[in-house]
Amino acid sequence: MNNGIIIIVKKLPIEVQEFISSNSIATIATISKENDYPYVLPVFYVTDNRFYLYFATHKQSKKLDNILSHPHIGISITDPTNLISLQLQGTATIAQQNPEIIQKLITISNAMSEYSMPPIMKINTGIMQVVTFIIHWYRLARYSEKNALFIEGTLKNRS
Repeated sequence: MNNGIIIIVKKLPIEVQEFISSNSIATIATISKENDYPYVLPVFYVTDNRFYLYFATHKQSKKLDNILSHPHIGISITDPTNLISLQLQGTATIAQQNPEIIQKLITISNAMSEYSMPPIMKINTGIMQVVTFIIHWYRLARYSEKNALFIEGTLKNRS
């Protein structure tokens, strides 16, 4: 406390930060402007020190069209070997051009090329759009122990 002012810092728990950082493939769900059915697909992602997630898409993709119409999306990251899953809800926006983020995305996809999904590797940087995802809600579930662990929280008004 400083002069009667309480400063509350909202950040992701360390378990959630570590799980996001240790993975690079997520499944996203968007909603199209034509209907209310989710459009679900895998993406490679990278993160920054604020734990914003970044993924790439073709500038004329259905995914980007959906995000522009309905920016609230869902993301799921799963580690089936260790029985851990992370659900995220938040806001997706078009990212500012950032060559470092683009290079990280290309590096991730190329490093995983033996197992990767082809869309990101077929997108030329000139027609690639990077999307920023800001987490508003999270739920980490770990089932690999005798007692399951659930960590859930909200990060509203995050900058």
